[in-house]
Amino acid sequence: MKKVLKNKAIVISFLIVVSLTLFSCLQYSINNKKMVVYYENLKENCRQNMESKSNCDAILQLEVPKLDTYTIFFSIVVDGPLRILCEFGPLFILIPAIWCLSKEMKNSFIKNYSLRDNYKNYLKHVLKSAYKCVWILPVVMIIVFVISCFLAKGNFNYFYALEHSYSTFDEQYLSHFGLFFISFILNLLFFSIFYANLGLIYVKKNKSIVVAIIEAYLTFIGIEIVNEVIITTFFYKILHIEIQYLLNIYDIYSYKYVFGIFPYLIVGFMCAFLSTLIVFFCYNNKEKTIIDCEMIKEV
Repeated sequence: MKKVLKNKAIVISFLIVVSLTLFSCLQYSINNKKMVVYYENLKENCRQNMESKSNCDAILQLEVPKLDTYTIFFSIVVDGPLRILCEFGPLFILIPAIWCLSKEMKNSFIKNYSLRDNYKNYLKHVLKSAYKCVWILPVVMIIVFVISCFLAKGNFNYFYALEHSYSTFDEQYLSHFGLFFISFILNLLFFSIFYANLGLIYVKKNKSIVVAIIEAYLTFIGIEIVNEVIITTFFYKILHIEIQYLLNIYDIYSYKYVFGIFPYLIVGFMCAFLSTLIVFFCYNNKEKTIIDCEMIKEV
């Protein structure tokens, strides 16, 4: 843990996401208090002016929504400022992952490591260094859940939210929330590994950290476009199966469409698994990796 905290890029990335999280939670709390005041003002106006009795009867029966922990959690994640993670979440993993290895690549760390140990252990070191930041998004979501529990005052009864259409997610997720939340965190972990792998693929050949980050992020966008335009079109037109929202790697937080828990998890796992295979392919040749690092050093 100490080694992780020594990496400034990881610490900065985590602090930025946590700050955004706290701001989102604060904004939700403020909006909720405004709603309470608004309801109270309506009722007070009715008590003072009973001319339109029919309308006032309805207003006096209004209650502030008694939202549960689950609904507040997903409202903060999906509808608040934290939604920026859908588009830019990968950068909070890509940047520290690339930053961790870029200096090593430029300093010919691989040569010194090879003198003391074999190349397979070096590959393990590369993965370990890049994956030091994959905990950021899962931990942040756990923090959001704890804060949501506090805002809901420990209320886990989601039936009121479902009945009054406040709930963001389908009942099939809420009724098995323990299993769903575990899969939700695991899915974030898989996608974080996927983001880190994109960084690993490009850091080896780029002298500039900025260029490596941009190329990795554009690859992420490109994969999303391929999913949306080619793969989903193929499944829909040829197999008559609509999987557009299932393969949407931009929005991995909302689960707005009912596919079940495990299909989403499988997509995340496949992204992590396939990208890891590509990383092994890119770093499999020891001599080529050393040459790439030497080219970076010479620039």
